[in-house]
Amino acid sequence: MVHQKIITQAQLAVLLHRSKITIWRWIKDGVLPQPMRINGTVLGWHQEIIDEWLKSLNNSK
Repeated sequence: MVHQKIITQAQLAVLLHRSKITIWRWIKDGVLPQPMRINGTVLGWHQEIIDEWLKSLNNSK
């Protein structure tokens, strides 16, 4: 079984130099892909999903 790296909302905020509130707003507004819930309360994404999202942003510039 292949284990994919998970990026939490807090880690994504640091990676993008944005606040956790901004990340939450981007989720709500559909800017970011929908996250999954980890342990019921923590939001996160598979690394691949974030990599694809970042790539799509670069391609649209």
